[in-house]
Amino acid sequence: MPPVSQITINTAVLPVAGLGTRLLPLSAAVPKEMLPVGRLPAIHRIVEELLAWNIDRQLLVVRKGKISIADYLEESPEFKGRGRFAYVFQHDLRGLGHAVLQAEGWVGDGPFLVALGDAVMNSHALLGRMLAAFREETVSAVVAFEEVSRDNVFRYGIADPRGNGDVFELAGVVEKPSPESAPSNLAISARYLLTPAIFEELSAASPGHGGEIQLTDAIHRLIQKGRRALGVRLLPDERRYDIGSFESFRKAFDDFAEREGQS
Repeated sequence: MPPVSQITINTAVLPVAGLGTRLLPLSAAVPKEMLPVGRLPAIHRIVEELLAWNIDRQLLVVRKGKISIADYLEESPEFKGRGRFAYVFQHDLRGLGHAVLQAEGWVGDGPFLVALGDAVMNSHALLGRMLAAFREETVSAVVAFEEVSRDNVFRYGIADPRGNGDVFELAGVVEKPSPESAPSNLAISARYLLTPAIFEELSAASPGHGGEIQLTDAIHRLIQKGRRALGVRLLPDERRYDIGSFESFRKAFDDFAEREGQS
């Protein structure tokens, strides 16, 4: 195995099979990943974020009714000769961990990124810091985190951090804890850098919160078994836009449209 600093990371998994329940009835007609965020669909912005760091081998985990995403990527002139796209169906929607597990046969034996298809970042810099953290340490996972209010921790996977700083060791991660039991207010922010060790944990996983296979639980079990994991904080000027609800989608569209209208 080459030194950590020389490992090539060019592979990503994009889970895009979700039902978009909070956006119905709009998401019944248009996949939420195809909704415009400013001038471009959300999926376009996420693919560009990955390509900015030469992560050009991308697997989209899709379902029936979302083939328009593949049509768009394959026909977009901006991606010709830049992105290599593959697709796998998640027929049984059993959570994010189950979606990532569908990529096991495609990922290979190297590290890979997971980028959620309904979360757009306003900067490409976060991925650069995650890649640097992975290459500087021997770890099995690097996870992005952002601060949320204590009242909202029940909506997210939450870090149990060791220490402070923009990059920190993880003692564990907890899926959707109560405000009273949450170990911090640092919420997972839609980007994960993982090694194939995660697949063994996902394959053996029992349903967790909501009856789903949780990626958060699998990462926590890796840590419990002695594998190291790091958290990387979003900086104050970085923002994750969740397009999974009307309110957050509207905010994403408005902010990107205003910024691009001024350029």
